[in-house]
Amino acid sequence: MAFPTWGVTSAMHITNIEVVSDKDFDATHPAGNSLKDIVRLVSNSPKKFIDSGYKETFDWDSYDIPESFKKEPAARIHSYDYRSTDRENYFPVDIKLSDFTANDGRMLGNQHIFLGFLLFDVEPITNKEHTFTVTISLTDGRVFSKTITKTFE
Repeated sequence: MAFPTWGVTSAMHITNIEVVSDKDFDATHPAGNSLKDIVRLVSNSPKKFIDSGYKETFDWDSYDIPESFKKEPAARIHSYDYRSTDRENYFPVDIKLSDFTANDGRMLGNQHIFLGFLLFDVEPITNKEHTFTVTISLTDGRVFSKTITKTFE
C-alpha cells in the first residue's frame, strides 16, 4: 500500500502549549509566569481542507499571508514558499497561545520536520537573553518539556 502524496502532518494532537521564561520578560510577565498572551503558534494545517470535504483550498500566492509568517523566514519556507503540488490543501495557522484550543492542535505542519514556530508579539524590555521552558501537552496524556535559550537583538 502506498502512502498519499499529500497530507503529511504531525500525528500528535496537541492540547496545550505553555511558555515561561527564567527572567522577567516585562512588568506584566515576571519570571516563571505564562507568556501565552504574547507568544503565537505559526504553522499550517490541512484540517480545514479535510473538514470541508476536500473542497476548500487556500491560495498562498493570492491571499494576504498573515504578518507572523513574514516575521520568520523559516516559517515562510516551510509554509508557503515551498513548491509542492499540494500546498493549496494547507491553510495558515497563526494563533496566540492564550487562544489556542485542542482543536487548533490537530494536523499541524506540512513536512516531517515542521510542526510550527513559536513567535513573540513583543520583545523583552531589559533582559535580552532568556531561557524559555516550552511545555507541550498531548491528548494521550504525554507531556514534553524542553528549554531553549534565545537572545533578542
